[in-house]
Amino acid sequence: MKLKLFFFTLVFCSFIQRAQVSNQSINYNTDQTGLVSFGDIDQVDGVSQFTFEAWVKVDAWQENSTIFIKRTDNSNKIGIQLGNQSNGQLFFMVSSGGNAYQSANTSLKDGKWHHVALVYDGYESLPNDRVTAYVDGVSVSNFHTGTIPTTSPNTSANFELGNNFTGNIDEVRIWNVALTQAQLDYKNTINKIHPLYDNLLNYWKIDKTAINTIYDVKGTINGLITGNAVKQVVTDNPIFKYRIVSAYVRPNFYQLGSVKGEYLRNNNDIVFLTAAPYANGELFFENPINDATFTNATHLVSFSGRNGVADINAAGSLNSGKHLMRLATGGIPKFTFSAWVYIDTWVEGSTIVSVKLDDNNKIGIELGNSGTNELLFQVANGTNTYVSANTSITTGVWNHIALVFDGTQVTPTNRIKGYINASQVVTSNMGVFPTLSPNINENMILGTAFDGKLDEVNVTNLALSSGNINSIKNKGIVIDSWNETFTRAYLKFDDASSPGKDSQTWKIYYDQIVNAFDGYDGVEYRIGFIGGDWEAMIGNSAARTNFANNINNLLSQYPTINGIDLDFEWCTNNTCWNNYNSAITTINNVIPSMVTFSATLHPLYYNINISAVSALDFISSQSYGPSAQRFPRAEFINNVTTFLNHGVPKEKLVMGLPFYGVRTVASGGALAYANFIATYPNLDPSLDVVDINGVSMTFNGQETIAYKSNHVVEQDLAGVMAWDSATDIDYDQTLNLLRAVNSKMNANVEIPISIDDSLLLKSLSYDKPSKVKYLELVSWPNPSNNTFSIKLRNAKNTDKVNIEVFDTLGKLVHKAKFNWNEDYKFGKRLERGGYIVTVSQYRSSQNIRIVKY
Repeated sequence: MKLKLFFFTLVFCSFIQRAQVSNQSINYNTDQTGLVSFGDIDQVDGVSQFTFEAWVKVDAWQENSTIFIKRTDNSNKIGIQLGNQSNGQLFFMVSSGGNAYQSANTSLKDGKWHHVALVYDGYESLPNDRVTAYVDGVSVSNFHTGTIPTTSPNTSANFELGNNFTGNIDEVRIWNVALTQAQLDYKNTINKIHPLYDNLLNYWKIDKTAINTIYDVKGTINGLITGNAVKQVVTDNPIFKYRIVSAYVRPNFYQLGSVKGEYLRNNNDIVFLTAAPYANGELFFENPINDATFTNATHLVSFSGRNGVADINAAGSLNSGKHLMRLATGGIPKFTFSAWVYIDTWVEGSTIVSVKLDDNNKIGIELGNSGTNELLFQVANGTNTYVSANTSITTGVWNHIALVFDGTQVTPTNRIKGYINASQVVTSNMGVFPTLSPNINENMILGTAFDGKLDEVNVTNLALSSGNINSIKNKGIVIDSWNETFTRAYLKFDDASSPGKDSQTWKIYYDQIVNAFDGYDGVEYRIGFIGGDWEAMIGNSAARTNFANNINNLLSQYPTINGIDLDFEWCTNNTCWNNYNSAITTINNVIPSMVTFSATLHPLYYNINISAVSALDFISSQSYGPSAQRFPRAEFINNVTTFLNHGVPKEKLVMGLPFYGVRTVASGGALAYANFIATYPNLDPSLDVVDINGVSMTFNGQETIAYKSNHVVEQDLAGVMAWDSATDIDYDQTLNLLRAVNSKMNANVEIPISIDDSLLLKSLSYDKPSKVKYLELVSWPNPSNNTFSIKLRNAKNTDKVNIEVFDTLGKLVHKAKFNWNEDYKFGKRLERGGYIVTVSQYRSSQNIRIVKY
């Protein structure tokens, strides 16, 4: 593990890296020395059906070079070979006991990417029908030579890619069936929901290549790169391209478990919609981090029947930070504060909780007259207003105390309520109670001048009922209901190592999302800014700058965040659009260039200027709602045209898909796609309109989602986003909408290749066909800042040992021979970085990874 971390520090910590997977290929240089060999792949030996397919680009036509070959001799082979250059001739070969192949003239000599496939079906009665050749999904054929056999040759020859070939090879697959023309899914990668996934034998995406090894992401046959062949990013294949598949995640729904890990992992861009701007450019989070700082207070493991409590003396307090009992736009109409309270000494004027600017703008629970055990429940917004309650609570006993505010109540005296042990207390009122909490952003202080203990402190953005409070009193906060997802802070004091920890923060849920990808790579995590006082913020130059700086600070503080998304709905006049343009360019000038920065617009509200378009990495189009007219296929196509005509480059346009429905005629009435499936468990995928409880509802079924996704591919756009992940059904269900997206564009989030000091790579012999054998090696020290030593362990013979050292680009940097019993030293002149060492002796070889620091 230490080596793994050290290696990544050396290579990657000097810059921020985009997390999404790039499409890679193998590039074979013009010297024709490059080769990828896999040893003997016996799954294609002596079989009656198989399909080989790959993407190929020929840079220089070399007659008799092969795209792939498995050959003992000309009479026993399978492969695709380049023939006459003048007509782009290819030979599609399946020979067993006699030279046999199909010839086809193709367009491969044009230097562009083409998909080629050899489909073999020995069950066909006519020999000439047993090999079908495809180029770009179209069957091609000129003539046949020899008799195509009923079974493929049984040979122990190595399976090789790119023998004497010059150009690029990508996305290589071997199937154990004869695919039909319709089954050649060559515009997309393959994932486990593919209907023929079980028939896929081997799958080399090339992306999974560690220096000189190509990894099989379906089977177990890895290939070794030798000679002048290297991994290369594909930038010039408009048909087969990795695209953005973006999921928007809302905190409330995620907390309830509506978005599961398997669902997330079939997206490659996760936008966690949890933040908003204040008017001054500060950042507001739906679940702020309100860890409490102890001052003259201590943590007790247990006290008087409760585990984990905060003990505060009269000179102490807990500071739990800002952003509570309010919104980004100002005061909030509802909230509840509750806590378990143990009073050691009744100190008149002390507070259990206080959020205070001054006496006329504050929230709190204050201890009043000790003679009557008076409590003051305060919510003051402009004038000093509170309710007073003479209670039965006494010192030396735990009591559960709650302040409930509901500014929506018509009768002012019903807006502030106090509860002791889940029972409402009789109060007297002081002042006219407000409809909103005060628009202040002050720290929540627990225990000002207070002498006692606190436990289970929580703040909720709802006016809880007596029953809700009683539930919290008895079992604490357990996120198993919609109401509990509105909990904004929860201090349990149970963790002795971090006693003031807030257990209900955006960061906790963000980390859970990141952890859902543990063991995977190919995803970006971004924070979505939605709503808040965005229009006031973008309209003020200082606030825009403050907002940009605060975003930059957020990215610096949390390096796993790969980017941000702005979802400000919407500007309706030129002044607002000009301000929005300025905000976008200001942010772009402040944040690092490798941070992904996007904005979400609407087909009716999209008037950012070219400078703003240029500043954004991509733009998402909300091509859905709020009315049903946004949902049809034709409207989707029109929306694409609208954004392209506005000047949004196609490589920056991400089109939105609705994973919900609305009323067909009247506005409103939004309903999650999951509700459609609950009503119609066997919903016809072709339907886009159904009745729900007698109301006509418009949505997008699987076929329309697939159609729209395919249109994005055909137009070569950046990708798609869906609103939203919580409204779909689970990914393992057949009618899931994300599966329809993935049928046209996969997210390509996959298990990464581990980097450690004992990586075993698939090796092979080049002198004659043989099965793979491994050498047993010992190397030390590793890592090293000087030289390395290596020797054979349990040597099988006394032949000389060959050693080759490759850098991270696959370049040979050291080559030598040493004796079978020698402790060979090398590496003094190597620069800092990671290397693959290939050691071979006769028919055996082994690879190890070393790090020079």
